[in-house]
Amino acid sequence: MKSFIALLVLAAIGGCAADPTPEAVARMGPQRKDVEPFPGVTPSPTCPDIREAAISTPGPEYPRGLIRIRQAGWVIVQFDVLPDGLTTNFKVVASSPPGAFDAAALDAVYKWKYQPNNPRVNCRMDAKFTLPD
Repeated sequence: MKSFIALLVLAAIGGCAADPTPEAVARMGPQRKDVEPFPGVTPSPTCPDIREAAISTPGPEYPRGLIRIRQAGWVIVQFDVLPDGLTTNFKVVASSPPGAFDAAALDAVYKWKYQPNNPRVNCRMDAKFTLPD
């Protein structure tokens, strides 16, 4: 009987050292991804300073699921400013990790407001997502 219990304990300990199954990894949730170096933003000649005539430029919200796994990243968004001061024609120019923070950055630029009668095209902004150590 004692040898049977010892074998059960050894089997349990040996099982703990095995690599997790794909199902176990899926249950752990998303894993943090590598982030490419930020390339910088080159202002366009038609929109050299996105702060000029800005009334409200709220920053993007950090996605909760990405806070949980401590994911960092960045997004570059291109957009236009209409004559009424609202933003339009949003598109992600580049991001890392791809797709992770795109929606948060686009949602922020959608809320930006500018002074009327100052339309511009091909404006670019960057959003960097980092957490303190």
